[in-house]
Amino acid sequence: MPERSDNDAAGREAQRPSEIPPRGWFAVLKRVKAEVKEDNVPLLAAGVAFYAMLAIFPAIIAVVTVYGMVADPAQVESQVNELARACPPAPTSCSSSS
Repeated sequence: MPERSDNDAAGREAQRPSEIPPRGWFAVLKRVKAEVKEDNVPLLAAGVAFYAMLAIFPAIIAVVTVYGMVADPAQVESQVNELARACPPAPTSCSSSS
């Protein structure tokens, strides 16, 4: 039986992922963890999520504005009325009466 080096045992010479042994997958996960930490991936993901949340509301406003400019006013009115029916009724009083 040929002698296996440490690199072969970790699957570094594998041609396909199915050829990587469990010990090699553990080494891959360790390297991924180190790279994620080095590249500040959590900080980058937080920044992307923050700016996406900031951008979504102006985008919705822009879409509604453009729709209002190109749609038929009667159609817009019927859709607003349907939306108003789908919303819960407004409370008449904020405090409970005793």
